[in-house]
Amino acid sequence: MWLLTLAVFFGVVGSGFGGLVHVQVLFRHGDRTPTGTFKSDPNQLSSWPVGWGELTTTGMDELYQQGRRLRQTYMDELKFANPTYKSSEAYFRSTSYDRTLQSASSLLTAFYKDSEGTYPAQNPNWPRFYTPVPVHSVPKHEDHLLNIYRDCPRQVQLNMRREANPRFVAYLNSQKDYFDYISEKTETPLKHLSDLHHFLDTIYVEKIYNRTLASWITEGVVKRGEAVMSTIDDYGFGLSGFGKPEDVELLKINAGYLLNDVIERMLSAKNATDKPRFVGYSTHDTTILTFLRTLGAKSAVTGGRRLIDYAAMLVIELWEIQGKYFVSMKYSANEKSEFEFHTKSIAGCPNSRFCPLEVFVEQRVKYVVKDPVKECEKVEESYAEELLL
Repeated sequence: MWLLTLAVFFGVVGSGFGGLVHVQVLFRHGDRTPTGTFKSDPNQLSSWPVGWGELTTTGMDELYQQGRRLRQTYMDELKFANPTYKSSEAYFRSTSYDRTLQSASSLLTAFYKDSEGTYPAQNPNWPRFYTPVPVHSVPKHEDHLLNIYRDCPRQVQLNMRREANPRFVAYLNSQKDYFDYISEKTETPLKHLSDLHHFLDTIYVEKIYNRTLASWITEGVVKRGEAVMSTIDDYGFGLSGFGKPEDVELLKINAGYLLNDVIERMLSAKNATDKPRFVGYSTHDTTILTFLRTLGAKSAVTGGRRLIDYAAMLVIELWEIQGKYFVSMKYSANEKSEFEFHTKSIAGCPNSRFCPLEVFVEQRVKYVVKDPVKECEKVEESYAEELLL
């Protein structure tokens, strides 16, 4: 097996090796403006001409660079992807947010820079080498594939149960002085932990753009908020913590349908059915992180960080080696970071660049969701009244 691994690693893919069969890429959108702010913030909407939560030109360039790297790897080096766009060979999906749709377009502008016969080259006013590649999407509230915050009553129910854990409640109570301080200074009540996340995110973006911050927003204030979120984040999304085991159902609802899509596409590629060979998903940090949690790989891939960078990219490859199929996974933290292989970080996979497809699938079965609408409708009557509040 090690000889096979080394052979493929160094590109010696000859007779007997099937080579690369299928590629799926999940990437976070690029640099953006804050998604909103708090009442006392001097940096209101007028400070951000493009609006709240919109992709910046920096973000466009970040995804362009990632698209260029994908082209170099899968077109120039491996000769896997077709430089000319064909709908039968490639498929791209995005959440229905401007920033993810624009990020996908930015990446694809670079990826298909050499596409031939797919744009009106005879038109001198047409942007040179630009091929308009379709990016598919569905309404946000219906997007069970890529939007973790779509409409899902059962998800709300499970989150409420998680938050009612006495140990979790005790921890939050121990931080009440901090929550009260933030509420007072921002003039915006912290009604939910997501409000703290948005506060920290706003400060993060404002620092990037050298905006003037209120004097009370010190390094200590930010660090304490990050410490709180780091303590509760994984637990809130379904991993073990505060005396509770992992919540398999919550992990399933958060990312099980995406996991199912990834697996089904690999199985279709293995069975040589007529499916796209290259698939891209333009999405969010929460989507990628919840997906990594179902793989048991979140901490290893992110280096223990709570969040991931703009333009972070996770690539899942399917290889055929001497008639058998293997999964390989690699990750680029941002447009400046090299790809690092993380197959061995997947729970149940061997300490190798390659994981047998059947092992990957068997280890993930309990997290797979086939019918997300049905899963979201499994509301227990005992929680019905709370869901209406």
